[in-house]
Formats: sequence, C-alpha cells, structure tokens
Amino acid sequence: MPESTDLADQNRTAASQRGGRARRSSLSVLKSAITIGLIAYAVIAVAGNHFAKHKEWFPVFSWSLFSEVYSYGWATRLEIVAINGQALAEPDYYRNLSDVFPNADKASISLNKLLKTIAFDHAEGAPNKGRLRALKDNYLSQVDSVDWRIVRLVTDPIDYYTTGAVAQRYVWLEGSFPADRAE
Repeated sequence: MPESTDLADQNRTAASQRGGRARRSSLSVLKSAITIGLIAYAVIAVAGNHFAKHKEWFPVFSWSLFSEVYSYGWATRLEIVAINGQALAEPDYYRNLSDVFPNADKASISLNKLLKTIAFDHAEGAPNKGRLRALKDNYLSQVDSVDWRIVRLVTDPIDYYTTGAVAQRYVWLEGSFPADRAE
C-alpha cells in the first residue's frame, strides 16, 4: 500500500507541475500581449502626432484633450434698451432685470442658443418669425413693449467673471416687440 500512495503523490506532483507550467506559460503570454499592445499604442500615438490631420487618431489615441485653449471667450447676451416705451438710463442685460422679468435670473442655455440662432438667421438674410415669437413669448412677455439687442461679447473669462471686463462688444441684431419684426 505505501507504494500506491507514493505513486498517487507522484501523479499529483507531476500534474501540479504541468499545471504550474501552464499557468506560468499563460501569464507569460499575457505579459507579452500587454507589452506588445502598449508598444503598438505608443507607435500609433507617435505616428498620429506626426501624420494625422488633427495630430491624433480618435478614438484609437486621443491625448490632447485641451490642445487648443483660447485666452478669450464668447458670450451672447440679450440687452434691454427700453421697456414700455421708456428708455433705460443705460441698456442692461436681460439677466440683470429680474425685477421686470421674473425668469431673468433663471435665463438658461436655451435662451443663449435661441439668441445665437436668431442672430445667425438674420445674418444669413433669413429671419425666422417663429424664433422671434419664441423670444417674445418665452422671455419678454411680461411687458407691453420692449426694445432689445442681441450682443456678442469677447472676454477674458477670468476678467469677465471677476470684474465684468469686456474686451470687445458687437451688436448682432436690434429689434423691438410688440411688433413681430426685428430691424
């Protein structure tokens, strides 16, 4: 009997050695695959940096998340010039007039998108009355009449946030309501 136990032990030892070799072999293959993959990724990155149109091949390689950061920013604002026929002492931004327009302090991205779209429509010579009506109905309906401007501000974002400084100011479009027109 002792010999059969020795034989069983030898078989287990041999099997575990074969399994150990198999495990070591698969780990070796995995290490090699990872190494080859990383080298290939680096080669694609360098090649993309030299040969690709935008200096990268997205989504294979994209390491320049903020490769072009501008020192200025653009802001589109609705400026109110007159309310109910009375000119304001100085034109003011819609967002600052929450005492007249209750939703002004909640002016959103949708207002900015609408303003840009209206301005672009007019620049292309194709005013969209539906968008003008949306501006009037959704944002300026609390007053009987209002004279307004869509302005584009070029700013240094930090200066604008801290002091309100504006580098350049462009008037894109001027108009008035209640008339369904923009001049």
